[in-house]
Amino acid sequence: MQLTKKLKIKNFIVIFLFLINSATSNAQITKFTFFGDSDSDNGFFKHVRRTSTTNAFDSTGVLTIRPGLMWTESIGQKFGVEVITQPIGGNNYAASGSKINTVVPVPGINDGAWSLNQQITQYLSTTGGKADPRMLYSLDDGTNDLKPAYIGELITTGRGQVIGQEAKGGGGANNAAIANNEAGIRLLAGDLISEANRLKNAGAKYILIRHEIITSPDTNFAALTGYGVFDAVSSAGAAIFNQEVRNLIRSNNLNVIYTDDLSLAQHIVTNAARYGITHTLITDNACGGANTYAGNPPAQCNIRPGATTDYLFSDDVGHYAPAAQNIVSDVVYNLLIAPIQISMLAEVPMQTRSATIGVINNQIPLSFKKNDQTLNFWTTESVSRNETNYGKTGVPDSYGVPITGTVGFDMKLSPEWIGGISTSFIHTNQTFGSDLGEFTQKETAFSAYTGYKSTDESVWANTIVSYGLISNDIERNVKIGITTQKLTGKNIDSTNTSLAFSGGYNFKNNSGLSSSIIHGPVFGAKIQKIKVDGFTDNNENSVPAPIQLQFHEQNLTSKIVSAGYQVYYPYSSVIEPFAKFSLDHDFGDTTRKITQNQTSNTDIPSYYIESFRDKNYASGSLGVLLKDEQQKVFGQVALNTEIRQSRDINKNISVNFNVNF
Repeated sequence: MQLTKKLKIKNFIVIFLFLINSATSNAQITKFTFFGDSDSDNGFFKHVRRTSTTNAFDSTGVLTIRPGLMWTESIGQKFGVEVITQPIGGNNYAASGSKINTVVPVPGINDGAWSLNQQITQYLSTTGGKADPRMLYSLDDGTNDLKPAYIGELITTGRGQVIGQEAKGGGGANNAAIANNEAGIRLLAGDLISEANRLKNAGAKYILIRHEIITSPDTNFAALTGYGVFDAVSSAGAAIFNQEVRNLIRSNNLNVIYTDDLSLAQHIVTNAARYGITHTLITDNACGGANTYAGNPPAQCNIRPGATTDYLFSDDVGHYAPAAQNIVSDVVYNLLIAPIQISMLAEVPMQTRSATIGVINNQIPLSFKKNDQTLNFWTTESVSRNETNYGKTGVPDSYGVPITGTVGFDMKLSPEWIGGISTSFIHTNQTFGSDLGEFTQKETAFSAYTGYKSTDESVWANTIVSYGLISNDIERNVKIGITTQKLTGKNIDSTNTSLAFSGGYNFKNNSGLSSSIIHGPVFGAKIQKIKVDGFTDNNENSVPAPIQLQFHEQNLTSKIVSAGYQVYYPYSSVIEPFAKFSLDHDFGDTTRKITQNQTSNTDIPSYYIESFRDKNYASGSLGVLLKDEQQKVFGQVALNTEIRQSRDINKNISVNFNVNF
């Protein structure tokens, strides 16, 4: 019998340790699909024959310089996703020359290109009409519908030929400038949003739309790039389109990650040298000058030295060279990752509070060991390791080392009841991942607690109520091209209010291993409400890129119910090992929307990225109680761990010191 019980205890410990080390992974956006035109295309016409006989295949089909990457390939690479053009079975449907809802005429420039509508139709035909809620869908189209260079006659009604320009008359003579077809522009914007709605209605949660630039937005941009001349009429037409797109995003309640390409392009051009770009003129491009096209055969595209690092444009059409493509990718990466990072401001206090509640729960049995109703003073020091392991390339793992000091006073109110108060001081440094910065949390938590134990010590129950004031300091390191820009937030306030109940029944073993071993089931419930104030990034770079975000207020509610088993073994009069294990379920908001705005343009709609927390997890404690013979001084060392299905969240080592007065 004694051997059997020893084996049971050993098996319990083995299973517990196995669970500690068996966490799996989870992440928010895990896949990518791209739709659009040449600004996203990474090889369509390398594999699809153009319809007209004069154009068969491009040499690369890519509108940047190899071995450099398109922004689509670069953002995929950051998340460990290979981006392949769709004609060979990939996830990039974009085709050079694509229009939103118009098939390119035959023969014509880029004839054979699928429209955006055709691209999405083709995609949905392969998925049974369903979109993936974990997919980011990029819709980057509209330039070829709008761009004046593609308009060869007077404006007509409807969606075609909508942007004003100097129309060519017979014999090549320039006619007078013509006005924008505003109705047609708005129809085009509506077509784009209709495609976004198709994906949303099919189940998509995340859609990316890029701001369309069709001409130099100002005279300074035109002078620095030679990207045409500043045309107030055409610029106004583009502004109408982009404004209408943003309005429709809001009115259709779409969750769109809208990239402010206009502000970014102006920033890059003005600060090109900071990004290692020394050639900004469109005529001085990486492909070798005028009348070139990056997808042309090598004989027509004379790639220049430094083409992948030193040039803004890859060709004289205006496609970005790799240096600028990478900057676009870095900006998009920040838009996707920043919300996940900032979600930790609410997640980490939930874990540190759980550790504090665990410390108090471990303390209450010590306080019951007093033999009188004198005041009892106790103090606890604990060191933890909080870990968030997403297990996904591109979503950085996070870890921190909270250090907690708690002081408390309690007293026996009767032989069955105890009451007390405590104050905890918690300091946490939590990383945002390798080289991506960190945040510091300083919390002061006030707790009041009661404990009940029946006269025969078989039934027990604890109640703990706590309120914490938290101050957050944030530093995020954002890589933009060859630069690293520091975004900070100082003195961001948050609070954590919690109520915890735990109870159980103690069986006493009367034979075998020990006549005084105590074991039995445990039950618990714990509610936490955490609020984090909204704040705006401060870019401390001397020449800040347009990457600052304004984060909205966060609210997290956790409602956990647990059931488990615990064992206390009085090995001797001074040593008492204990172990507890429980299975937990969270009925709270385990999926939260982290919402933010971009600050480069206050008209850009807000968007959200969802933060996930597991509903089911396991928690446990292993420890030992040390006491003197007179039972006036107690000490306790405990390892407390929470193990979630997808993320190993918290490992806490606490050291308690208890003195009776």
